[in-house]
Amino acid sequence: FYILIKFINLLMLWIYHQKIIVYNINLEQNGKIIQVNEQDKIKDIINIIGKVKRTTTNESVQDSPINVENEIKIDFEYDENKSSTVFIYKKKGKYFIEQPYNGIYRISLDDHNSIVKYIRN
Repeated sequence: FYILIKFINLLMLWIYHQKIIVYNINLEQNGKIIQVNEQDKIKDIINIIGKVKRTTTNESVQDSPINVENEIKIDFEYDENKSSTVFIYKKKGKYFIEQPYNGIYRISLDDHNSIVKYIRN
């Protein structure tokens, strides 16, 4: 939990202070990949994910989620050749964000849809 929040907070700090910039976000769903490289859109996605609070006790023990619906893989590319991955998805009528081997966090439908809009456009 703290690693994800720390990562998101660092990304936001880097973006706002222009020291280190997330220069690309790749959204992947069902083989479709959308690149987001406009800074205002990157900030929007990071701000949405940055609101995440630990609301589950579930741990992530896989490289990617299993038995889920509408899975979207989100790769943040920053610095030189560095990246971090999270997934958003629906499971049993609820929406989640998962960072592999870190944790699973609940997100609202609105936050989920705010990210999904980028892959649907």
